[in-house]
Amino acid sequence: MRFLQVLVALCFIALGGVFSALNPQPTLLDFGLFQVPSTMGVAMLFFLLGGALLGGGLVAVAVAWPLRRRLKRLERVEQGLAAAPVAAADADSPAIAPVSMVAPPSP
Repeated sequence: MRFLQVLVALCFIALGGVFSALNPQPTLLDFGLFQVPSTMGVAMLFFLLGGALLGGGLVAVAVAWPLRRRLKRLERVEQGLAAAPVAAADADSPAIAPVSMVAPPSP
């Protein structure tokens, strides 16, 4: 699987090089405070890569980090439950209360 990922990445890098070579028109990128001369192909590849990195970063911050924190918290809870001794349930104090022992909701 890792080999396939490397192969796909190399194919996209090669396609990016071909794209850049086929778009040699000079262009001037104006950022307001400064200007950068470049070719159209290089500029488009640069901004495409920047957008992909920005989108991946936002997904990591918005989705992956909260899920990782939640997983670690659940693992700590699981370890705490696994380390706690299990009390033997007897007839006087059942581990799970029967339905008749549960207090009705207050209105």
